[in-house]
Order: sequence, then structure tokens, then C-alpha cells
Amino acid sequence: MRPVVNSADRQMASFTLVTLGWMLSMMAMGHAEWRIWYVKSTSHSPYSLACVGMWKVCIYRIASHPTRNMVCHLYTHNVSLPAHIRVPQNLLLAANILVLVGRALTITTLRNMFLRHRRNAIWQGFVTSGILHITAGMFILVTVIWNYHAVMNKEGITFPPSFHLPFKPVRQKVGNSILVAALAAFIILLSGLLEAAPRWPNTP
Repeated sequence: MRPVVNSADRQMASFTLVTLGWMLSMMAMGHAEWRIWYVKSTSHSPYSLACVGMWKVCIYRIASHPTRNMVCHLYTHNVSLPAHIRVPQNLLLAANILVLVGRALTITTLRNMFLRHRRNAIWQGFVTSGILHITAGMFILVTVIWNYHAVMNKEGITFPPSFHLPFKPVRQKVGNSILVAALAAFIILLSGLLEAAPRWPNTP
């Protein structure tokens, strides 16, 4: 019984990790700080800073010190998004769905373990859940690398005229959301690897 308990402990640790990674992933998705744009102020566009996210861009207008006015624009069908935003949107959504499905499968498999179901069925459940989490982690990692590459290559975005943003900023840098997403990808990948390789006793 002890090897089964040890395996369950490891699976619970994996479940905790993937839950943490999923929370970080959701946090990164919701925030706009994937790319920080420094925009030159003009008479028509009194903005100096813009945070470009996966689903919105938030523009900060310098007001009387020390306050700042912020305006956020959600991306709609009339916004021509580049591939490094449009494709990662789908990757992030798919990753979070895979994590939710994997977590549900982990809970079911842990229940079956303590009910002493067949060892092969339990092992297959953990491996399947681990593969789902590894795939989710890879999706998030691709999103991180793609957006990091876009920042390093100073790629621009065609925003609608109403946003009052140029195609390219004066300067741009990596935002905190990319770092949070990178941490989420690492944690989810680690949990998937732990879960997909359970150690079982040699006895049937």
C-alpha cells in the first residue's frame, strides 16, 4: 500500500503545481502588459505609454502629476491583428481548456487509485492527464517565445485610427505578462512530466 500512497503524494503535488500554473496563465491572459510601447506624444495623440496585450491594449495618458488616465480598447473584428497575437490567442485558450480537462482527469484517477481500481487503468489516466498538461505548457511556451521574438524584432501592429497609436512605437520592451506566462508554462510542463511518469510497484 505504501508505494501507492507515495505515487498519490506525487500526483497530488503535480495537481497543486498545475493549479498554480493555471492561475498564473489566467492572470497573464487577463493583463495587457505583454508588450510595453513608448509612444512619442503629439498634438493629436497625447499618449506616452501603451500596454499591448492578447485581447486589449491599454493606453496611459500623462495627466497632472502623479495621476495617470488610462484608456483600454478591446480588440474587435475590425482590428487587423498580426500572427504573433492572433495565433497565440487561440493557443492560450486551448492551453487553459487542456489544463481544466487534465485536472478533472487527475481528480478522477486519484479517486480510482484509492478505490483500488486496475493498475493499468490508473496509470493510463495519469499519463493522459500528464500529456494534456505538457501540451498546454508547450502552447503557452510557444506564445511566450513568439511574443518575445516580436518585441526583439520591433514588430509593429496596425491599430484602428481611433486608438491613436502608431504602427510602431519609439521603443518597446517585454512586459510583465510575458514573464508570468513563462513561469506558468514552466510549472505546467513540470507538473505534466511528474504526472506522466508515475512509479508503480512491480507487484500486480
